[in-house]
Amino acid sequence: MVGRLIGYRKEHWEYRKQYSKEIELIGKGLSIRDISALTHRSPNTILKLTHIARGIPLAMWVKLLHFLNCSIISHV
Repeated sequence: MVGRLIGYRKEHWEYRKQYSKEIELIGKGLSIRDISALTHRSPNTILKLTHIARGIPLAMWVKLLHFLNCSIISHV
C-alpha cells in the first residue's frame, strides 16, 4: 500500500510542528506568495496554514476550498 490511509487527516498540532517556520512568517504578516517563495512551499499549503494559525477549523477550510474550485471550474 502506498500513500496515506483513506480518511487520514493531520491534526492541527501536527501541522504546527511540521510547518513551524511558515507559521512564524504568517505571524509576522508576510504575504502568502512571499512565504511560499521563501520556504519553497505551495501557496495552497501556506493558505491552509494561515487558516490553522487563525483557528479556522480544517473541515470548514476543505469545504471552502471545494466550493472555490467548483465555482472556478464552472466559470471556465
